[in-house]
Amino acid sequence: SHIKLNSKHFTRFYQLYKVGEYQKAIDELLSIAKDNRIEAERNYLIGLCLKSLQRHDEAVVFFKRSISQGYRNVDLFYEYAQSLYAINELRLAKKAFQITYDKGYKTDVSLYYIAYISELLEDKESVKKNYLKIILKYLKI
Repeated sequence: SHIKLNSKHFTRFYQLYKVGEYQKAIDELLSIAKDNRIEAERNYLIGLCLKSLQRHDEAVVFFKRSISQGYRNVDLFYEYAQSLYAINELRLAKKAFQITYDKGYKTDVSLYYIAYISELLEDKESVKKNYLKIILKYLKI
């Protein structure tokens, strides 16, 4: 769902992203003139690049912007949650993983993170509930 971006820029961005040239991919996105129709998507894509560069503090800022601008790509909250987890923002990460789980995206991994973060936060009720969900799912009960 990247049709909003100018195809020449997006093609160049995607080529750079695919080969791991994340900083150059960011530069390509930033070279596009400001356009409110693509800002949410651009912020999401910049966030992905920053996450890939392990610059999670910055990635979180761009993911948050994208969310507040209404972007709703299926993996946005998952990517946001992973960056939050990486910078130890556990309560926010747990909420973002819960949104991901509720949307039906990467449910197994999201559920694991929710349970594990609950354990780290010493939320015993949530730990039991979520680990039980994992166990029951794998036992097919």
